[in-house]
This record gives sequence, C-alpha cells and structure tokens, in this order.
Amino acid sequence: MRGVRRLALAVIVACGHSAALAAQDSDVVAAIELERQGRSLEAAERFARALEREPAQGVALLGLERTLQAGGGLERIFPYLRRAVAAKPDETLARAIELRTLSALNRVDDLSAAAERWIAAQPAAPQAYREWSFIVGLGITQMVDAVAAAIAAEVASGGFGVKVAALVMDLLIAGGVVWLRRRAA
Repeated sequence: MRGVRRLALAVIVACGHSAALAAQDSDVVAAIELERQGRSLEAAERFARALEREPAQGVALLGLERTLQAGGGLERIFPYLRRAVAAKPDETLARAIELRTLSALNRVDDLSAAAERWIAAQPAAPQAYREWSFIVGLGITQMVDAVAAAIAAEVASGGFGVKVAALVMDLLIAGGVVWLRRRAA
C-alpha cells in the first residue's frame, strides 16, 4: 500500500512539473507557430515574453534573433542578450548571438569590444575564439579583394609604399592576428 501511495505521489508531482513546463513554454510554442506563419513581429513578441521569465532560454534567444532579423528590428535584441549573460555568465549562446548581431549590423567597433569582453570573461573558452574567427573570416575574403585591388592600383600608379603597408596591417588586425597573439601569451 505504501508503494502505491509513493507511486501516486510521484505521478502527481511529475504531472504538476510537466504542466508547469508546458505553461512556461507556451510562449515559445506559440512564437514558433507564428514564425512558421510568417508573422515575425508577433513571434518576436512571444519569444521576448518567454525571455522575460527565463532570460537565458536558448530556443527563445535563437527565435528572437531570427524573427527580429526577419522583421528588421535586430537592434532590439541587445537588452535580452545582456539579461541572458547576466543570468548565466558561463553560457556562450547569448554572447555568440551578440557577435553575430553586431556583425550583421556592421558595428565593427562594438563587435571588437564584445569579443574582448567575452574573451576577458572566459579566457579559456574556445567558443569565444571560434565565433570571433568565424565572423572575421566572413569578411576576410572581401578585405583580401580590397587590399589586392589597392595594391594593384598602387603598382599601376608607380607607387608602392606606406599606403599598401597600412592596408596590409588593417587586414592582419581585422583577421584576428592580435587576438591570436593574446591567446598565445
């Protein structure tokens, strides 16, 4: 008889816990459905509501990133990212989204500062370096093309000096050489 009572109590507790989880995720479920229907702004509101309850919820953070990008309001994600980092400083998802968002918005100075903060907060975390190098790598091809064009123009005009050296240095800095040196030190 005692075993039956314990089993019944365990089932009641489990059902209550499942119901609480289902209620908590109802905004995420609704947001995903709204996103599927192409209603990005409404979906973003529901993802944001879920993040008000649980600031570092990964599904909601990724959903908010997608829907704000689709709706053209990507700038609105930063307060949610700050709360996620404050809630779980060792989690990497919010920091990675921050770097991607800053890159998408072409905020280069802020991107570098965010990467520096992440590396300072988690110097042994490979994710920070990986994400930073991936984002920088996306722009390397364009930078190499620009430097090659500048070098060709300098050579064609008979000059080849300080201007080219400055362009190459910009390429190296943007390529993350400074970051790799700091990591190695």
